[in-house]
Amino acid sequence: MRLVSIVGNDALTLRDRALLELLYSSGLRLSEIATLDLMQLDLTDGMVRVTGKAANSAMCRRRHARAALQAWIAARAR
Repeated sequence: MRLVSIVGNDALTLRDRALLELLYSSGLRLSEIATLDLMQLDLTDGMVRVTGKAANSAMCRRRHARAALQAWIAARAR
């Protein structure tokens, strides 16, 4: 919990929080998250499409992960 409770609203902090929330909520491997592209995220349905060992889709189960990803994407656009 301390890892995802990092304080700050700068782009790097938002990125780190989003990555940690996604890692925690989806069960994806670090290598799968490291190679994610924005086109693989479907935040409306809470899905992440990954090309890993089995080319599966993973659910983004926690609303905190969705919110963190949305905040980071918005900060990236600035």
